Formats: sequence, C-alpha cells, structure tokens
Amino acid sequence: MKFFGDKKNAGFSLLQVIITLALVTITLGLSIPYFSFLQRSIVRSEIEKMHSMFIYMQHMAIATQQDQKIEFDTDRQVYYCNKQQVSLPHGVTFGVIPGVLGPPSSPQELITKPITFLNNTIIFRAQGTMQAGTVYLIDRNKKYLYALTTPVSHISYIRRYKYDREWISI
Repeated sequence: MKFFGDKKNAGFSLLQVIITLALVTITLGLSIPYFSFLQRSIVRSEIEKMHSMFIYMQHMAIATQQDQKIEFDTDRQVYYCNKQQVSLPHGVTFGVIPGVLGPPSSPQELITKPITFLNNTIIFRAQGTMQAGTVYLIDRNKKYLYALTTPVSHISYIRRYKYDREWISI
C-alpha cells in the first residue's frame, strides 16, 4: 500500500511534468489570440467613443450657436471636451505605427504626428463645420492603428479608419 508520505513516491514523475507543461502551453497558446483580440477591441472602442464625441460636439455647436472645441494632450494621453478631461484607457495611446503613410483618405506622406489638428485642437463651428485633421490611436504594442479624420470639405463629416497594411474605412 502506498501513502502520500512515502519516500518512494516523493516528487513528480517525468510524465506528470510533461503533461503539466503541455497543458500550460496549450492554455497560453489559446489565450494569446484572445489577448490580441482584446487589445484591438479596446483601441476600436476608443475610436468609436471619440467619433461619438465629435458628433456630439458638432451638434452642440449648431444647437448653441457657439464654437466648441476638443483639445488633445499627447504627453498626458488625455483630451479635454467641455472642460472635462477624458483619459485614454490603459493600453491605448495617441500614436502611429512607424512607416505608415497618411492621411487615410490619401496616404502619400509618412505620418509623424498622432494629432494633425492645428495646435492639437479641433474646433467645431456654429454653422456645423469643423477643422480638418486626424487623430491616430494605437495600442501600446503598436500593432493596431485606427484613425478619426475630418477632411477638408464644404460639408463636415467624420470618418473612421483602421490600418491593416492599408487604410480601411470602418
């Protein structure tokens, strides 16, 4: 009869160690794509939130007949809207993937700044127009890149893009 305190059975067998390592490897292999999906989802969610904020500010400017603005602070990873500070979520930052061309609608020049609005501020005019520019968001690992743009036009509208070896409108 064998007991747990028996010195013959002390420690782990090679088979137990191999099975444990295999289970850990499989678990990690299955969780890495999930973590990657989660990172992409967080950046995408922040672009959607910012898109909604842009639309809200555009409508607020029209409704109040007063210019509205959003100011971006890339050093602190925050933006200010209606005098309220909005922090980017953990894992998301203003930035670009090195070597990517922009702007998304006509990618011809290397992107060097994460915010292309003059003075890092977008102004929403009372007549419904807004400044032209782009905000670029990436995950901290610089794998997923999204952009929110307001192009030069007579009718102001806001476009969302994701970068997957090329710019894709979302």
